[in-house]
Amino acid sequence: MEYLMGWAALSFVAAIAASSRGRSPVIWFNVSLLLSPVVGLIAVLVMKNLDKEPSNTTQERCLYCREWVLRGAVKCKHCGSALPTEMPHSQQHHPYR
Repeated sequence: MEYLMGWAALSFVAAIAASSRGRSPVIWFNVSLLLSPVVGLIAVLVMKNLDKEPSNTTQERCLYCREWVLRGAVKCKHCGSALPTEMPHSQQHHPYR
């Protein structure tokens, strides 16, 4: 019985780790229950953190090098190109083009 309680507790830890990385805690709790809490935790920690993705409200892509820069920046910090004060309308809504 203690073994099952420990298994569920470690699965809950994997779910908390998944939630902090922008993943679904319910799905990762179930994955950890079915496979192994250790495997689930390792898989969550290896995956890319979705919470650290740049948002379209604070950043936009440089027109020249396609790197993320702060919205309203005058110059790209990556390539040094001068940025227009207003991004073209097509660039504002499709940042992954």
